[in-house]
Amino acid sequence: MRERRGDARGAEASYRAALAIARDGYTLAAFADLLLAAKRPRDVLELLGDDRRADGLLLRRALAEQQLAAPGLAASVRELRARFAASRLRGESLHAGEEARFALAFGDARVALALARENFSVQREPRDARVLLEAALAARDASAAKPALALIASTGLEDVRLQPLAAQLAALR
Repeated sequence: MRERRGDARGAEASYRAALAIARDGYTLAAFADLLLAAKRPRDVLELLGDDRRADGLLLRRALAEQQLAAPGLAASVRELRARFAASRLRGESLHAGEEARFALAFGDARVALALARENFSVQREPRDARVLLEAALAARDASAAKPALALIASTGLEDVRLQPLAAQLAALR
C-alpha cells in the first residue's frame, strides 16, 4: 500500500521487514520492481543473489542487467526466451504477465500487448493493469487499455504508478 501511495522509502522498509520474516518470491519480485523503478539495479542484483530458478525473479535480474548494460544480460535474455517458449509449448500461460514485461523490454510491443491482454483476462492485480497500460502505450494502442482503465474506474483503484500511464494513454486518443 505504501508503494501504491508513492511512499517509496516506507515501501522499502516494509519489504525489508517482510523479507526478514520470509523470503518469498512474490515479495522479492515486488521489492525488485520498486528498486528497478528507482534505477537501483545493483541493489536488485544484490537482493536476488544467484538464484535463477523462478522466471519472475530471473526477469527482474535481466531488467537490472539491462539498466547496467551488464555482461550477463545476454545469457539471462536467452534463458528467459527459452523458458517462455517451453512454457508456451506446454500450453501454459501462467506467466503471461511476466512474458509481457519481457517482450516490452527485450522484444516487440505488439507481442507484449497481446500477452498483457491475455494475462489481464485472468489476472487483475494492480501490476497486471500496469503491464497492460505500459504495453498499450508502447504499441500506441489506447483502446487496448480499456479493460484496465475500466477496472481502475470501477474499483476506485488508487496507485500513483498507474495515473501517469492513464494520462499518457488519454493523450494518445
